[in-house]
Amino acid sequence: MRKQSELIKERMRQVMLADRVSGIETLLTVLKSDVTAVLSNYMALDFNAVEITADTDESDSGGYEFTIKVRTNRLIAPGRMIVG
Repeated sequence: MRKQSELIKERMRQVMLADRVSGIETLLTVLKSDVTAVLSNYMALDFNAVEITADTDESDSGGYEFTIKVRTNRLIAPGRMIVG
């Protein structure tokens, strides 16, 4: 019976992890849109110039680490355009 409880516990862990991953994908899409909107005030870029990734901690603490990578050729200063 112990073996079956171990299998159930592992399956529940996998289901919970899958739920977190699918939720993260939605969150990343929203974050990318928001970050693109904000950074567009400071640099010329489009939606495809922004890359956001998330790494999850699979331990019980369940932490997240986000990385944002942006590429641009032009920065925008208040009142003028700076060509990079």
